[in-house]
Amino acid sequence: MIQGLSKREKILLFAAALVLILYLAIQFAILPLMSRYVEALQERNYLRTVQAKVDADIADRPNIEAEHQNAQQRFESIKQLYPILVPNEEIVTDLTNMCITNGLSPTRLNITSPPYPAGTDENADGTASESLFTVITATMNVSGSYTSLTRLLDEVDSKQYVRVTNMTYTVNRPDENNTPTPSTITLNFELTYINP
Repeated sequence: MIQGLSKREKILLFAAALVLILYLAIQFAILPLMSRYVEALQERNYLRTVQAKVDADIADRPNIEAEHQNAQQRFESIKQLYPILVPNEEIVTDLTNMCITNGLSPTRLNITSPPYPAGTDENADGTASESLFTVITATMNVSGSYTSLTRLLDEVDSKQYVRVTNMTYTVNRPDENNTPTPSTITLNFELTYINP
């Protein structure tokens, strides 16, 4: 059958076969190799970027360690300002003694336990995590003079772990015998302790 073809038809057939072979080679050999080559180049560029980041992190490592040590020292100095968590009875005794020492007479004290057990905080997702501090609130009614109150507030200001969050000062009128009665003061304290 090929014998009966003219020279021109044979050349055309040969050219068509050559084009078909080239097409198949490009389609099934060269294009997949090009695709793999491009992927390999992209992966190499990505790995170079990662390597550059790792090299930068390694170069900063001495600074990171120094910053960590500085942060640890600052943390330890802050920890020295706060006492370790004590039972509520000791908190009652401390607050009562603080008031009596400054000339105020405590009449009532109510301590509110934290909303979570000591040592936990609530995360944004509602789970509990370890906490360094426990904050306790206390409400105390005392009676006494304005001078005694200012002495107490000065003492509270000198302590890092306790602060007055709210205060109500009520001046009482003299009784029927015209005897002055002490003023009534309601103090809300917030006490911060380090968890044991």
